[in-house]
Amino acid sequence: TMAPRKKIEEESKGMTTSEKHDTLALDVLSVINKKFKEYPDAAGYLSNANLISTWCSTGCDILDLAIANKPNGGLGFGTVVELTGLEGSGKSLLAAHIMAECQKLGGIAVLYDTEKAVGMLDFYRSVGLDVEKVIYTDKLRALEEIYGSMESIIGKVIMSDKNKPVVIVVDSVMGASTLKELEADYEKDGYATTKAIVNSKAMRKIPSLIAGRNILIVLINQLRDNMNSGPFGEKYVTSGGKAIPFTASVRLRLSKLGQIKGKINGVETPIGERVEVKVIKNRLGPPRRKVVFDVRYESGIDNYGSWLSALKELGALTQSGSSYGYKYVNE
Repeated sequence: TMAPRKKIEEESKGMTTSEKHDTLALDVLSVINKKFKEYPDAAGYLSNANLISTWCSTGCDILDLAIANKPNGGLGFGTVVELTGLEGSGKSLLAAHIMAECQKLGGIAVLYDTEKAVGMLDFYRSVGLDVEKVIYTDKLRALEEIYGSMESIIGKVIMSDKNKPVVIVVDSVMGASTLKELEADYEKDGYATTKAIVNSKAMRKIPSLIAGRNILIVLINQLRDNMNSGPFGEKYVTSGGKAIPFTASVRLRLSKLGQIKGKINGVETPIGERVEVKVIKNRLGPPRRKVVFDVRYESGIDNYGSWLSALKELGALTQSGSSYGYKYVNE
């Protein structure tokens, strides 16, 4: 029999370079797809990759634009997102807005509450979340249980309604334990590595299950002081190892800039917070962008107010006292 290389050379005589490339590429695809028949179209061209086509808003148009680099963007379905920040920075609030936006698309919201983050339902209702339709559990305390049930939910969604948008929120990864840690006594130590191992395994399995599907996973994680940072290193780290930061398509870091005060019954009272969100990792658009918006205690993110802040920063608006002026340029 003719040697493979000689056979290819014989068959490719008279072909252009482009035709030779196309023929070889088809042969390579054929070899892979025949070898892995259990996967339909195991290999194809990059142009046919599972790209993000549906988006879930964060509840803030300017943040949606900063993440996706396009109007009406936000967080892409089919991805894992990590929300990080110090305590009281607005992580649960932003997650509530994301769940509410998914409901607006006719979707389902699932909330794993590992740290009793739900203190009052009025907080969630205030951002437009239909609490009667949110699937909720605070009984699953171990990460193994959470990821296992998450995998079951994904399988059920895929089998029943592939187009139904689903947002799954874990609030928080830091608050979750592991089965090994739950069985241990309080004086025992050394279980942080177990959590990192569980996260690492989950982040190898779950992203491939949700790729190309209308499923968005939002993992909330607290920041911890990095004791080994030195004067120029990263000041904060997240709990649970590096798997989630490595795998997440988008990582947002929230920080509180200050209080907003207003008069209630003639008394100056805190009525909200000013929050900054940094896009510290982004596979959906440019990273390192920052967005500042106000959060009102009674209504959540002030979406339209964030427009004003952004337009002022861009120089499209001028402010004189409490009045705004719009610079319209007709080219």
